[in-house]
Amino acid sequence: MSVPYSQIKPIPLRWLWPGVIPFGEPVILAGPGGTGKGMALTDLAARFTRGLPMPGCEEEREPGSVVLIAPEDDPNSTVAYRLRAARAGIAMVHDLTLTDAGSPFELPADLGELRETVDGLPGPVLVIIDPLLACCTAPVATNMGARRVLAPLQRLAKETGAAVVISHHTVKSGQVAGSKGLTDAARLVFTVRVDRENPAERIMAPYKANICGTTVEQRFTIEGEGTAAHAVWLDRAAVMARREGARTPKASPKASPRPCRHPYLVGTPAQCGDCPLRRQTAPRTTGAARQDLDRARGVLTRALITTPPAPEAPRTAAASRPAPVPAVPVFAAVRATAAPGGRPETTDLGRDWEDLEEAQEACGQDAGRALVWRRRDPHTWAALLRPLAGGQPVSYCVSDHTG
Repeated sequence: MSVPYSQIKPIPLRWLWPGVIPFGEPVILAGPGGTGKGMALTDLAARFTRGLPMPGCEEEREPGSVVLIAPEDDPNSTVAYRLRAARAGIAMVHDLTLTDAGSPFELPADLGELRETVDGLPGPVLVIIDPLLACCTAPVATNMGARRVLAPLQRLAKETGAAVVISHHTVKSGQVAGSKGLTDAARLVFTVRVDRENPAERIMAPYKANICGTTVEQRFTIEGEGTAAHAVWLDRAAVMARREGARTPKASPKASPRPCRHPYLVGTPAQCGDCPLRRQTAPRTTGAARQDLDRARGVLTRALITTPPAPEAPRTAAASRPAPVPAVPVFAAVRATAAPGGRPETTDLGRDWEDLEEAQEACGQDAGRALVWRRRDPHTWAALLRPLAGGQPVSYCVSDHTG
């Protein structure tokens, strides 16, 4: 028989943690192993037993009892230390990992004993199951199996008014493990993951929130070592301070300038950035021009083409540099002949040319062999004369420009 909603009395939802954990509805907290879900739940249990405000809240509440079911953690060597590290009221925490018969707690078979335990505790009650799969005898990989496990827990929470938090696992993709029917049946689902930008922080983010519209993510970190490890929740101011600290760029040490390795400046304080030879390297001769020189004057060596210009004194300031002057080719000719004793005899033809081909043609019509060289380049001149010390006269040509 249908009932009109005019006869259904609205009941306001009570919250243990506003927007996160309600009374009367189970909540799923899912995440990979090792992210600190157990420590976070232990801290919430400690706050609940002492009546302390939940993370991000200011209101204190009536202390309550906690029923803890943790099959994966030893109660003596792990859970007992976690509760003490979180400063819980340990007299208010009741372990139901083993039933009265001494067998492990199982879902849904032992829900009757859980109901009796909750009904026998005074005041508000928080039930923590950590994790779900360690207690289930029915598979949660199917919709039918998932609802078979979750529906009795929903009924227990509604009838007793207890808050129920279920720890669960996620797969590599971040989805909640098991059938989708598990998250479909739950009204509130949260996931826990490690923050990639700040690995020390854990993010508890809403995965599904059907009864409160929207809710914000929470952050916590693990402090302490060994048996003293415990969860510490971060408020918004602490999170923003951490983010601002991460964004502050660190001053990188200024690299010292490398000393100039050019042979003309070895042993001087000049740096490579101030080296005039680095900025005034002579342009390379093209392949076509090189072939023309070979045909006109015989042997042409690569070493002469790539000979650097004469070094200039390093300039200390950019403002002291003169304005650049367009390069003008100036070629001179000298007739050099090997002489006895290895010292070449040279005769200056006494004329300059601005065009290389004109200089080559004029020297070719002159009797004997001549050296065509770029004026104002003593290094090239010395290199031209060096081969004449031990052989017949040989003609050379250099096509570099001055400047």
